[in-house]
Amino acid sequence: MITLLKKTISHQSRKRIKNLLSRYFGHNVIKGKKHNFFKHSGAYMTNCRIIFHGSGNQIVMGGGNRLINCTIEIFGNNNSIYIGDENLFNHITFWIEDENCKIQIGSLNKFTGQLQLSAVEGTSLTIGDNCLFSSGINITTTDSHSILNESGNRINPSRDIQIGDHVWVGTRVLILKGVSIAADTVVGAASLVCRSSIENCVAIAGNPARIVKRNINWNEKRI
Repeated sequence: MITLLKKTISHQSRKRIKNLLSRYFGHNVIKGKKHNFFKHSGAYMTNCRIIFHGSGNQIVMGGGNRLINCTIEIFGNNNSIYIGDENLFNHITFWIEDENCKIQIGSLNKFTGQLQLSAVEGTSLTIGDNCLFSSGINITTTDSHSILNESGNRINPSRDIQIGDHVWVGTRVLILKGVSIAADTVVGAASLVCRSSIENCVAIAGNPARIVKRNINWNEKRI
């Protein structure tokens, strides 16, 4: 009986195993070169794409995460994505280019739709715990292209982004490189955040975003 079982398993094709896993996890695609590492701790994933274009990259997720219609694409080597526990990701794109970039997300966050997180040129993008992100949001550590001075030298390097705990980001917000947002902040809809907001318990809004109200906090429930 044991011999027969071994023989049966040994003759299963890689394609069949891959299809079985895809059905189990929800029609997901995971592909790329060797020497990349993906640990998901039993995450629920459906219609997701994870693509490695380099090597030495790693994605590590804690327990209880849900990923729906998400894309993770990494171009380059030795990059990392670390995700805590019990997060919801719906229609999210994680985009990394170059080497030694890091996207780090805490626990108990909700990303509700059409959001892109981009880290480029060795930068880091960090988001804390208990945050709520609406739809149509773009958060990027880069300008994507070069701005040169009169000597032809580039003057717009990519820079880190840090978002604290319990931050609510409204719809159609753009958060640019070098920005820090303190804990318990509300970012108003359609805001352009191009400078840091280091004061806790404030609402910021506008283009460019500025403090419009102090000594506030927020609750996901409509009380």
